[in-house]
This record gives sequence, C-alpha cells and structure tokens, in this order.
Amino acid sequence: MVIDDIEIYRCARQLLDNHGDEAFAIAEMKFETLAEDDDLEGCAVWRQVISALKELRRQSRSRDEPVN
Repeated sequence: MVIDDIEIYRCARQLLDNHGDEAFAIAEMKFETLAEDDDLEGCAVWRQVISALKELRRQSRSRDEPVN
C-alpha cells in the first residue's frame, strides 16, 4: 500500500481540525492498535501521519533549513 504525501498531510490536517491537541493521542492510539495487530503497513502510514502532525504544528524552522 502506497499513500501519497499529500494524502498523509490531508489526514493529519483533518485530525488537527477535528480534534485539536488530541490529534497526536488519537494518531498514537491508532498506531499502537495496528502494532498490536502486527499491521506493519498500517503502522508505517500512521508513523507518517504522526510526523506530518509534528510538521504542521511546528512553530519555526532551523537556522540552516532552506525555505521552499
């Protein structure tokens, strides 16, 4: 299963819009549930969603980080 980055970010944005600060906890619960079921593909997707959540909530960029 391959999911485009744009879909990952859409999912993360929807979680933030619908759940605010709880979005991280929800994503982590989904990840843990899939891990318990040994769903490696699902875990990989939710790991990306968690990463996207962090990126969307980031307040600043590092000094050497390029601007898009």
